[in-house]
Amino acid sequence: MADTQAQAPEASTSSLHKERPFLSSHQSSSSCGYDGHEAIELGNLTPSTSTASLPMYESVVDVQSTSSCSVASPDRQSSFCATTSLQIESRGMALVRLPVPPRPDPIHIYAVSPTGDAVEPVYTSLRAARSSGNSILVRADDAEHKPLCTTTYRFGPNRPPQIRLHADNISTPSPDLDEEIHVLSRGATTRAQLIRTPLGTFSWRFADRRERQELSADSLLVMERITNVALAGGKSQERRQRVAHLIRNDEYRSVGSTRSTAGNGGRLAMDLRAWADSKGEAEQMEVLVVASCLVMLKKEMDRRRLMQAAMIVGCT
Repeated sequence: MADTQAQAPEASTSSLHKERPFLSSHQSSSSCGYDGHEAIELGNLTPSTSTASLPMYESVVDVQSTSSCSVASPDRQSSFCATTSLQIESRGMALVRLPVPPRPDPIHIYAVSPTGDAVEPVYTSLRAARSSGNSILVRADDAEHKPLCTTTYRFGPNRPPQIRLHADNISTPSPDLDEEIHVLSRGATTRAQLIRTPLGTFSWRFADRRERQELSADSLLVMERITNVALAGGKSQERRQRVAHLIRNDEYRSVGSTRSTAGNGGRLAMDLRAWADSKGEAEQMEVLVVASCLVMLKKEMDRRRLMQAAMIVGCT
């Protein structure tokens, strides 16, 4: 199957260095321990890793300085501790507009300081043309726009988006990651997406009302790691561990967007403790989280465009 990689357009480097102040986020020193149940994890994949450094800011996993922990719900495996936070600036798509593709404006992703302020840009997502949804994720300070990740969108049913991590640009080359990762729908009645990778199996979903209220979010996207564990009597059980979430509310949503906007950005918090022993894996995982989160935002806009087109057809 031939895929067409998106080519990076010329972007103004000055636009990558804007700063936007945010209110300080709540920091907590609560414990981040796992529960005491004994379980044997099945089917873990162990890709080759590396120790090269990607981000130009401090360590990818720094629980002491940037963590924000919350207690897990009873059906989750353990608490969530945000070891890394980023601010995604995407204006998204308004409620009332023509169902045309959005402009190929760069999406800037900023590092977040321990005080909760967005500081220097870390990543930028680039599209080549308005008519194409294909995109690449690059370092914000990379003038050559070497892709850390390429996302390809294909038209038609049963043709899910494909993510390819360019491990040689992220860290030391990892053959296990140099493959296409499909973002699969979990069913016709849900917007949840499934991602199987050498780093694990993950799912993105929209949080329920209780979860949104816990984080004071108008909209909450949640990424979870899915594992199967063996129980007594030869039975197995699926367990979910939150890896990341995207909060959108009055404090964190992107400038120029509103509560009714589809595909707008917000505050992305990640818990990378499971990959902390290998810095290469932690960096690769961070890129995967960012890229797959942008896929979810793109799907929101595609859904909005479909609804807008249906309204126009219904009025004719």
